[in-house]
Amino acid sequence: MKRIIAIILLIGSTVFNTVAHNAKIATFTLRDTGAGWLVEMNFAQAGVDATMIEIHGSEKLENLDKKSYQNLIVEYVKSNFNLKVDGEVIKLKNGGIMLGSHQTDLKFVLPEMPPHPGEAQIYIPMFGNTYNHTNLFRIYRGGKNITKFFLSEDNGFNVDLNFTPIGIVAVEKEPRADQFFMLSGGGLMLAIVMVIAFSRKKLKA
Repeated sequence: MKRIIAIILLIGSTVFNTVAHNAKIATFTLRDTGAGWLVEMNFAQAGVDATMIEIHGSEKLENLDKKSYQNLIVEYVKSNFNLKVDGEVIKLKNGGIMLGSHQTDLKFVLPEMPPHPGEAQIYIPMFGNTYNHTNLFRIYRGGKNITKFFLSEDNGFNVDLNFTPIGIVAVEKEPRADQFFMLSGGGLMLAIVMVIAFSRKKLKA
């Protein structure tokens, strides 16, 4: 029995590490502590390093000490994390960073965040240049439930939220003008093809 439990724990740990260290997934957790809000971020170190090399070049990074490298990461994170709550921009100010061999963790306190928000707009294009990358945005307000939203190239790495009595829900967005034009154009082309096909069929008859 103990051996079975040990195997289950080992498998669970392996799955967790695989998700945690997946370079194509970054996790952002907006946490309500009851005494204020904070945001926790978890990135695969390989993804962070690749992005820093892409932006600054490997030659520059080779000559940096750990503190300077951390500052570059924090600067990148702050410039690519956009959160607006009830019309107010929530900026990342006081926080900390910890570099690991496999994962980078950051945490920022959000004193400007209202205790009971009504709506929020999130835009996190972080690591968006990586093919098929996803930013997992989570909101935890105590208990067992945690709300998750997946930000990717498909939704422009953004989501609008409403905080309701029954939970936190994403706001359905209307198609942009260019999307509507494409849909209308596609419908028009389909109609033209159908008319031509019908006409040919009628002529043959």
